[in-house]
Amino acid sequence: MSPGARSRSYASAGAVALCIALLVGGCTATPAAQPSAARPSPGQSGAPAATQQTVALPVARLAVKQHNVGHLSLSGDRLAFTSSGEVWRHGTADRVMVMDLVSGKRRTVARTGYPNGMIVSLAATGDHVVWTEQVRPGDPDRGFAVPWRMHLTNVVTGTDLVIEQSPKDSPPPQPVVARDGLVVWEGQVVWDDNQEAGRTVHAYSIADRRRTVLTLGGAGADVSQGWFTYGTHWLGEVHAVPATGGRAVRLDSHGGAVNPAAAAGRVAWFEAQPARDYGTIWTARLPGSDGVARAAVQVGAYATADLCVPGEGFVVFHGSDGLVARTVGDTAVGERLLLVAEPRAMLSMGVSSDGDRVAWAEAEQNDWDEVPTTELVVAEISTAHS
Repeated sequence: MSPGARSRSYASAGAVALCIALLVGGCTATPAAQPSAARPSPGQSGAPAATQQTVALPVARLAVKQHNVGHLSLSGDRLAFTSSGEVWRHGTADRVMVMDLVSGKRRTVARTGYPNGMIVSLAATGDHVVWTEQVRPGDPDRGFAVPWRMHLTNVVTGTDLVIEQSPKDSPPPQPVVARDGLVVWEGQVVWDDNQEAGRTVHAYSIADRRRTVLTLGGAGADVSQGWFTYGTHWLGEVHAVPATGGRAVRLDSHGGAVNPAAAAGRVAWFEAQPARDYGTIWTARLPGSDGVARAAVQVGAYATADLCVPGEGFVVFHGSDGLVARTVGDTAVGERLLLVAEPRAMLSMGVSSDGDRVAWAEAEQNDWDEVPTTELVVAEISTAHS
C-alpha cells in the first residue's frame, strides 16, 4: 500500500500527544567492478546540503501495559509486536500481537505452542506476520541449540503455516526479514579453505509458497525492491545482488561497514572509526536496472553500530543522545532530528520502518512490582522546506 493511499486517520490518543524537538547540527559472488564517485558528506563541496528540516508527523502514540514488549514490526496501518501479557515469564515473550494504528485496538494473533516456549523473532509484511518460536531458552554450553519452528500467520484470516523448522536441535535463524512479500533468513555458513566465505540464504515467496536457496558472500541478509543486500564483515563492505540472480555489486562503502539494512529501495549501514566506540552512518539508493552502484552520503556521526533503519527518503539511527532521524534525497540532506532521547528510548524493543513511517518504543516510569507501560509511537518522516 502506498503512503498516499494509506488512511491518514490517527489514533486519537496519539495525534495530540506526540511532540518532537528538532535539533540542528552535525550530527559466493564476486562483486563486479563499478565506477565509483567521491563519497560526499553533508557540507562538503558537491555534496547534498543540509538545507531542509526533518520533521516527524504524528501517526499514533499508544500505551501498552504488558511485560516483555519487543520485536516491533510495522506494516501499513498495523504494528506487530511480541509480549507476555501481564505475566513476567522470566523475560520471554509467548504471543504475537497486532495493533491497528487507526482504531488503536490490539489483539493477539498467535501464541507459542510449546508449554515453556518463547518467541525469538517477528517480522511483518502485508497481511502476514512471520514469527519463530523455540521450545525453551537456549543453553550457551550447547551453542543455543534448541528445537524451533518458523510460522507464517495471516492476521486477517488467522491461517497459520509452518514454513521452516529445525530438523534437529539448532540455533534458530536470526534475524528473519519480511518485506515486499518475501521472507528471508540465513542458513548455514559456507566455508572455503577453512575460512567463512558466506551464508546460504532462504527466500520464501508468500504468494506462491515457493522457496529459493542461494549463497551470498557475506552475512546480515536483507531484501528490498528486488535486491538482496549483505555485509562482508571480513572486508567491511556492503554488497547487493539481484534477487533474480546475477553478479553482486559492491556498494559505495569503504571498509569498516557493518549491519547493513535495506528498505524502500535504500540501504544504510554503520562504518566504524578506528579505536573508537562510535562511527558514522551512510546511505545510498540501491542499484538501478543498469546495475551501477549509487554514490553514498553520510547522514550521521557519533553513532553506534546497534541500530540503523532506512525508510522512504530517510534513515533512523542510534545517535549519541538517542534515536535520531534524518531525511536524505538526491539534492539535499535534512537537518538532524532527535526523535526520543535516552534513556527513554527503548531501542532494544526494536525500531521498524515501512514506506515513510517509522515505529519505536518509549518507556514510562513504573514501580518495580507493577506491570510496565510502554508507549508505542509511529510517525511519518518527511521534509519541511524553509
